[in-house]
Amino acid sequence: MQNNGVVFKGDLEGLIIILHDEFDFSVIKDELKSKFIQAGDFFDDDMIVRIKLGRRHLSLKEKKELIKIFKNQNGISVIEFINNDNRFVDSKEEGDTLLIKRTVRSGQTIRFEGNIVIRGDVNPGAEIVAGGDIVIMGYFRGIGHAGAKGDVDATISAFRLEPAQLRIANCITRAPDIPVNSPDTPEIAFLKEKHIIIDHL
Repeated sequence: MQNNGVVFKGDLEGLIIILHDEFDFSVIKDELKSKFIQAGDFFDDDMIVRIKLGRRHLSLKEKKELIKIFKNQNGISVIEFINNDNRFVDSKEEGDTLLIKRTVRSGQTIRFEGNIVIRGDVNPGAEIVAGGDIVIMGYFRGIGHAGAKGDVDATISAFRLEPAQLRIANCITRAPDIPVNSPDTPEIAFLKEKHIIIDHL
């Protein structure tokens, strides 16, 4: 008999998993495993999964246990935890790296407490916010904010760096009014004397 402490819902972005905050964590964890077994090979190779926690606040140990369950499930490329006030709740401890194996489309926002590596493009209108570094293995034409918690040593690099806006810690720069052709080499953006510098990688 199902406890209904875990509910799967699909939307245009991927999958929403609701973890009801009135259930004990051990019950939630067991039911989540059961749901994944029932789903079988349902998931696509680049599915985004957003986990809504309600009023629940996960401990670091609980986060690690949930992440382990998701890692054992093929087809999931992005995992986001969201609580009632819509603030991003990090899925791993600070300093880890989130790997995203897809292109980030216009209107999408990816946030993570550590580093973010994207194997794909970041389209115009998309936003990437990282507590650490941002690495784009493709075209970066969106908005990027590295060192979002104030890390002035954070960097933003891409195979083709053509952003609408870059921000590192509290410093910000935007694209020129007249577009310029980017070089055919990877570039990196970093802070130097409170200015964002872009150089060949």
